[in-house]
Amino acid sequence: MLEHNHYERAAAAWLRSAGLAFVPVHERHRASLGSLEGTAEDTSTVKSPDFLLLGRGGTSLVVDVKGRRYPSGSATAQPSERVNSVIPGPWHLEPAPRLKTGGTWECWVTLDDLDGLARWSARLGPGWDGLFLFTYWLDDSWFMPASPDLFQHDGRRYLFRCAQLQEFRQNMRVRSRSWATVDLPVRAARRVVKPLGQIPGFEQVQQGFAPVVSNGVSR
Repeated sequence: MLEHNHYERAAAAWLRSAGLAFVPVHERHRASLGSLEGTAEDTSTVKSPDFLLLGRGGTSLVVDVKGRRYPSGSATAQPSERVNSVIPGPWHLEPAPRLKTGGTWECWVTLDDLDGLARWSARLGPGWDGLFLFTYWLDDSWFMPASPDLFQHDGRRYLFRCAQLQEFRQNMRVRSRSWATVDLPVRAARRVVKPLGQIPGFEQVQQGFAPVVSNGVSR
């Protein structure tokens, strides 16, 4: 994690307050994972995650925090030339048009994000899954009912939602070819993006689920 990133600081504070065991990962530099036993040497580097999160029942997560604003927009992706990725995905499809609304719960990620989580979880072995932790910084005017996923830190309010890597990859669509980003269609997002407490091994986080409501539609 990056100490100057308020989204990641808030996520760390929230995980700590929930009593979860986690290890922050220093991500200032890209990592080298080497090669798995019996495979060809791999000298490439990979994006580091933010946390290694330990759950119950042998389930653990490689976590990448994605900071987003709501409802005033989202963080800015960096352009990429990786438009022809080896990552499975709907790259034969054109980006779907997105409706202009008063607010959008952004859940886009980059190909580098997908590649990093996939390679880390594979390298750590059985029992490790990739997870995007979408950390929404809520506008002060936006009302949100109390829930275990709503957290205040350093004068800001945050809502936390999660998407497991495998589910994300199965449902993702092209967002931008030139920026090499993908996201989820609205209907898929309602299934895939969920509270951490709904993920097996982390049920202790969720004592009661208060759904996110955007433009009158619960997520």
